[in-house]
Amino acid sequence: MRTDFSKWFAFLNSWVIPAFSLAQSTAGLSNELWTLVGALPLAKRYELYGMWDNLLVTGKPTLPTVVSETGSSSAAGSQPINMMSMSLDEALDDDDDDDEDAGGEDQSVYVPMVEFEVLASTVRRDILSVMRRLSVENARDMGRKLCQHCHATPTLSLMVILSQVSSYDNLVEPVVRAFRYLSPLDADILFYLIISMVDDPKRDKLKPDNVNPAHWLQSLAAFVAAYSHRYEHSSLGYLLEYLLKRMLRVVRKIENKPVHELVIVAECIRCLAGIESLSSPTEDQILALQGGPRLRLEAYSINSSWHMPADAS
Repeated sequence: MRTDFSKWFAFLNSWVIPAFSLAQSTAGLSNELWTLVGALPLAKRYELYGMWDNLLVTGKPTLPTVVSETGSSSAAGSQPINMMSMSLDEALDDDDDDDEDAGGEDQSVYVPMVEFEVLASTVRRDILSVMRRLSVENARDMGRKLCQHCHATPTLSLMVILSQVSSYDNLVEPVVRAFRYLSPLDADILFYLIISMVDDPKRDKLKPDNVNPAHWLQSLAAFVAAYSHRYEHSSLGYLLEYLLKRMLRVVRKIENKPVHELVIVAECIRCLAGIESLSSPTEDQILALQGGPRLRLEAYSINSSWHMPADAS
């Protein structure tokens, strides 16, 4: 039996998401929404996130139109009904009549709402204010404030944070530590936004020398690797699947655009496997090569501050 998600998708897009964005959302409320959104297929979830982002950026929610039953016989002359003006019983009416197959076109109504414009402006200001004070030392306290905004407006808040991280690579470690308070819904949206940034044709993937990856791409790769290394609920598989399909399209000559995003794969392998090339090892690390495997692993692990004990012979 094929599951029809169209009615639940319209209900989420028209009712739940706008109300959720304007509410004082918490991690518990975000988890409750995830129980519903997480049941949708990946393509539907990403489509919903795109509409959510459009709602917060433009301030114009996309409201689907519903054709009345009396006009279903003549779809050309039927008048669309704004779903926001309908009752919940009418919106969730599980009528088995396939009115949508009567020849009517799928339409949308854009209703500007000043509340969302004010919300977007306030969220951007608050997020940037927290980011200016964020550091490794206060990542726990600032992380709670940062993720509190991500619970209510995840698409907008996370995009502002990712833009800052891709511009300033010194924010990678503090933001990764602060994201310990993200909900499963926020984490899923995070990788949707990362894929959107990587897939954006307006972003230059290379520096002006056309050789080295762009600074924003290197910073984003470092963030993805550090986040995936720290948190097991990372949706890294979706990003790697996207990059794999991009490579296959190039190998099969379906498209000839180079896959510069492979720097993300290289950084993930380096970080997750614990591989680091040291151009100038310390004297203690060189002496550690005389020891066994455990000593060498400890001395050459990533970001290791290992020093030989003073009483070592």
